[in-house]
Amino acid sequence: MCMSKQTKTHIKKDVALNVFLNVVLNAGISWMLLKGGETLIWGGDKGFVGDLLATAFLMPFIVTLIMIAVQRKKVRAGKRDAVALNTGAPLMSLLARFPRSLFKNGLLFGGAGMLILAPITLLGLWIVGVETFSPGTYSVFKGLWAGVIAGILVPMMILVGLRQGK
Repeated sequence: MCMSKQTKTHIKKDVALNVFLNVVLNAGISWMLLKGGETLIWGGDKGFVGDLLATAFLMPFIVTLIMIAVQRKKVRAGKRDAVALNTGAPLMSLLARFPRSLFKNGLLFGGAGMLILAPITLLGLWIVGVETFSPGTYSVFKGLWAGVIAGILVPMMILVGLRQGK
């Protein structure tokens, strides 16, 4: 993949902004909903598993709709160069085959969050023996976790939005 220094800088800035926003928004929303509440457990009405699975789908889905649309608009306006994804690299080859539909891209990134990133997170929590979260600890965890998800997925969203083609 051949990108200008300007494009690489643009991607880094957009990723950093998205990581920051997702940390703050997810921690803040979680805190507002949970403060003064009971300890969260794995399952049931007071469970964190369902919340993590839902967030792992919804957050990337929503961010995808915004990020890809914004990147496409920048390319059309001549503010950003379109990027030719090198089909020699496996990840770039995969991204080059993503559909043009914004909604379908949202489903793909949301699905990746829910079906890949959330289970990895839950497995990690299980391995280290996390059984409960206080509302405050969960809010911090969820904010940082959302930032990690954004850091992983947003660069790919940007590339899909900047890619060459119709």
